[in-house]
Amino acid sequence: MHDKHEDFLMDEPRIYAWQRHYEAALGERDPTELSRLVAAAQASISARVAEIHQRNDDSPAEMRAIEAAQAGLRFLIQEIPY
Repeated sequence: MHDKHEDFLMDEPRIYAWQRHYEAALGERDPTELSRLVAAAQASISARVAEIHQRNDDSPAEMRAIEAAQAGLRFLIQEIPY
């Protein structure tokens, strides 16, 4: 028997450890802090990508989330005044 609650849980987006850094950057308005948080998010994502390649255990959903986050970070970088 299939439980509808299981469907709901399976449809929930998964939160990856690197996303916390990305979300912190998204919410920052101070340019100095934004620069630091973008760098932290990029480092966290890069470390995860390296781990995925090393273990050869990529999940399509996480890779799509990483690609979207990287695009978002590129946009944020353009918003940082230098």
